[in-house]
Amino acid sequence: MKQHKVKIGRHDLVMTDPGVEWVLEQQEEAQTPNGFSARTYAKAILRDCVAPKLAVGDFDHESEVVQLVREFTSFRRPRPAQTKEAREEGGGSS
Repeated sequence: MKQHKVKIGRHDLVMTDPGVEWVLEQQEEAQTPNGFSARTYAKAILRDCVAPKLAVGDFDHESEVVQLVREFTSFRRPRPAQTKEAREEGGGSS
């Protein structure tokens, strides 16, 4: 199970990757007629993917909630595979 440790505001968190189906379902749930609800998505992340269990109201500022969503999205983003050519050219670490 893929995990990621992060500090947001005064909170030390461990994020767990819930998988593609969960992410797609929660993103659909967060869609509103006016756009995307970061609050709804953050609530789902906090409920299902973060330890210790927290609520949106446990954060001191809305920028921390935005950071939570960004960190989660970044953590789930696949890293580009290191190509043989890049390694041979010294373009990356091995």
